[in-house]
Amino acid sequence: MKSWVESLRIKQRIILVFTIVLIVIYAFSAFLLQVTTSKRVIHETNVFATSQLHTLLNIMELAHTKSSSDAFSNSDYRILKKYFDEKVVFEGGYPFLVATNGNVLIHTSDEELNYIDEYFFLRLKNEKTANYFSYKQKEESGKHKYHVYYQYVDFYDAYVILKFKHDVLFKDINRNKIVLLFAVLLILCITALMINVLIDPVIKEIKKVNERLRLLSHGKQADTIDYHLKNELGEIADSFNYLVIGLNNTSRFAKEIGNENYETKYEALSNDDELGTALLEMRDHLKKAKEVDLIRQEEENRNNWAIEGLARFGDILRLNTEDLKELAYEVISNLVNYLDANQGGLFIYNDNDPDNIYLELFASFAYSRKKFLEKTIALGEGLIGTCAQEKATILLDDIPNNYIEVTSGLGEANPNSLIIVPLKIEDEIFGIIEIASFNKFEIHQVDFIEKIAESIASTLSSVQVNIKTAALLEQSQQQAEEMAAQEEEMRQNMEELQATQEESARREEELTGLMAVMENSFYSAQIDLQGSIIHANNRLLNLYGMSSSEAVGMHIKNIVKDDRGESKFDQIWHSVSNGQNYIQDVESERDGKKYKFKEYFMPVLDQNDIPMKVLYIAFDI
Repeated sequence: MKSWVESLRIKQRIILVFTIVLIVIYAFSAFLLQVTTSKRVIHETNVFATSQLHTLLNIMELAHTKSSSDAFSNSDYRILKKYFDEKVVFEGGYPFLVATNGNVLIHTSDEELNYIDEYFFLRLKNEKTANYFSYKQKEESGKHKYHVYYQYVDFYDAYVILKFKHDVLFKDINRNKIVLLFAVLLILCITALMINVLIDPVIKEIKKVNERLRLLSHGKQADTIDYHLKNELGEIADSFNYLVIGLNNTSRFAKEIGNENYETKYEALSNDDELGTALLEMRDHLKKAKEVDLIRQEEENRNNWAIEGLARFGDILRLNTEDLKELAYEVISNLVNYLDANQGGLFIYNDNDPDNIYLELFASFAYSRKKFLEKTIALGEGLIGTCAQEKATILLDDIPNNYIEVTSGLGEANPNSLIIVPLKIEDEIFGIIEIASFNKFEIHQVDFIEKIAESIASTLSSVQVNIKTAALLEQSQQQAEEMAAQEEEMRQNMEELQATQEESARREEELTGLMAVMENSFYSAQIDLQGSIIHANNRLLNLYGMSSSEAVGMHIKNIVKDDRGESKFDQIWHSVSNGQNYIQDVESERDGKKYKFKEYFMPVLDQNDIPMKVLYIAFDI
């Protein structure tokens, strides 16, 4: 528990300190006054009393010489009485003469002539050799201290005594003490007044600081102190104002941080400002946490955007599997809108003719309008053809002028970003998506388009298979109907065929006989259109002395050699291979024997009159 001193206010403490100091000064001054004045008074009293006693002794000696008696007599009393009455030592203090037997011989008060205190008389007798003593006597008015100076008078056998009260002797000292006390009290009052004059402004400023500190202690905002004197209070006010400004800045900074304004500026009060340093560290941590949270939120938004898009296009692809053009339009229009792009096109890979593979624009979309464009691009032609050939995404953020012109309500402008993505499953291409935008394509958008491209390619593959299957089914149905009709026709033809088979068998027998006659009578060979021998009969092989395996594949001009020359033979062969018969007579020499042949080169035609091979027949004429 606090003591009462600790509970005093500053002004009370200052007054208390000054009061104690003045009391100590007064006590010390009083003590010093007491000591110095007492010594002086006692010394002066001793000198004065001794002088008075000597004067009285001299007077008594003169009086004794004039007296006729040796002892103290009435004449002595009459002579000395007036001197004793005149010798007033101090107020209330007179000399008197006391015999050694205790009788008072001369005294200014008649009541005390026959009275003397026993203690006083004993002290007097015991102090016979001394000149001074003091004692205390109890009286009706109280107990008083007396000072006694005496001198023994041998011719009277008595003591001449000077007796007076202590208060009378030291009344100047007491008066000085009172004056000193009043002086101290006056100084105390003046000090209190000066404290009020000098300390009250200080206390007032301290109270201002205290009030503002109380506001700060309750978390409230405080104003600065307007104090411009260059003293300790000025330093306190400057320090307090600096603290208030710092706390106000700290409060403002904390509010800005609370409002997520992490770019606000803040300066610590000093290098040792732990609160300011902690706030700056908190701001940096919160700023970093917000950046991480924004990155996480953006990543989450991108993921949600991609998931929602995949689900949306999954429905589009699932609900449009009948018409390839409708599917292409739904895909490209929704993709352009979902990417917030400006225009786009979907090209389908057409490889129906292996010698003429190209990309065909199936659907185009720009500014919320369907575009009716027709366009084909060969593999390797432009960016579209290059993308189909390399099977890799092409992303352009710096498009050359006039590459694409997008027409809007504001006029014509060139897009800022272009992406071309192949529609492929593994390495098999099904088409190309081209999208142009005024905005730059983000990485997550590119990833999304590439994922969608796989699903689109898979759907295109299924749709194309379905279309081909439907076409084949329709074709098979038509063929079934045609086959039913052909079956009826065949049934009718079977009867005719059966009738003709007998005729054919008969003709075959005739032809076989004819071929045998020809085999034995003519030199013959079957030749392809390039002039290579397909088959040669035995007579021709024997004529030229070779086997069948040696003859097959040999060019006919190497067998039927003569002097016609190679250029002449090429002309003959050119006309024959074009469907014209050729007949000639040639002479040839074999093994020293001369032959003369009639040769026939006759092309064998198919049902369309197109030469299939050439029949060579020769006979010796």
